Amino acid sequence: MSFTSTRRAARPTPQPACARAGCAHRVIRWHRWLKGTPEGRELRRRWQEWIATQARRYEWDIQAEDSENPTIHGLRGTGILARFEAGYEVDQIANDIGMSRQMVERYMRFKDQMQVGAGGAARLRLVEGKG
Repeated sequence: MSFTSTRRAARPTPQPACARAGCAHRVIRWHRWLKGTPEGRELRRRWQEWIATQARRYEWDIQAEDSENPTIHGLRGTGILARFEAGYEVDQIANDIGMSRQMVERYMRFKDQMQVGAGGAARLRLVEGKG
């Protein structure tokens, strides 16, 4: 006589990828570095200055918490948009950043807002007689 069990083995409870990878610990270390080191404080200062300039120049609607501390994704996006603004081609940016062309284009989804904002500012200067 053979005995076969119909019970299935218990599966581990699925966890989000971020929890498995220790993402929260990296975020804590990142913020500790930003606030606790001279280099981190300088990066925060420069980030806040840059984001304020961009918000004025391109009429970006920036949340207060987004302007306080840079994020890795925000820094990548900043580097990509800054290179685009300086006249780099997508392939050059992809090479500099070390990303695929498709990822660079994804990060550049805000370039249209930059162009519209810059065009509006230029027209305003003409109307005011400053340009």
